Amino acid sequence: MSKDFMSVLNEDFDIYDKEQLLALNDFEQYHNGEKLKGFFPELEHVLTPYATVETLKDRIYREWIERHTGETMTPKVGVGAFIFQKDTNKLLLGKRLGSHGEGEYSLPGGHIDLGDTSEKTLHKEVKEETNLKVYDVVQLGWADAFFPDADLKGKRQYITLFYMSTTDGEPQNLEPLKNVGWDWYDLSNLPKPLFGGLVSLLGDIKARVKIFEYIGKHEKINYWNGEVLNAINCSQK
Repeated sequence: MSKDFMSVLNEDFDIYDKEQLLALNDFEQYHNGEKLKGFFPELEHVLTPYATVETLKDRIYREWIERHTGETMTPKVGVGAFIFQKDTNKLLLGKRLGSHGEGEYSLPGGHIDLGDTSEKTLHKEVKEETNLKVYDVVQLGWADAFFPDADLKGKRQYITLFYMSTTDGEPQNLEPLKNVGWDWYDLSNLPKPLFGGLVSLLGDIKARVKIFEYIGKHEKINYWNGEVLNAINCSQK
């Protein structure tokens, strides 16, 4: 259900005067918020002095989406769990099914529910997806990711908070409709393609330093060595 501005106007969009909205295409001369307020006083709270016609169109899109899909255009926040196998320091990844990022390899994780902390969400999602118990949980970093979506003006935005953890168990695939299966991968030989924000995070040298600091508790490695840092195969080419 892909929508453009004009097709949105053809829907039952009763909170605005349709003739005014159709005239937006002729409003390019009204390039600032002060002039636009005269035509759309009900949107004064979003029309700053530097607002443009595109600002107004953007607002109309958001209201249409919320009305017709129940979705909001605010970013979604979730967690991602770097789970390392105790004896090997291999990383747990699974191949996604049935949603955005299908066919890409991702970490266990999910959205943060209202009232839950990010760390509580981490343990809950890991248990629900893999039946693993993790320990030595440490914050790693965060990353933005954008995914195409025909309903939501072309994209969704996710902000993922990443944690590192360790387990001595073996994963079970408890969500077979969402995941092909879990497996352990060496950091120097990660599968491709990797999912969303995971690529951005692994491309950050500070994050790679933190990862090797973490697993260095179990192995004596010189994580400042450039060759070791670059051993994480984050390239998706």
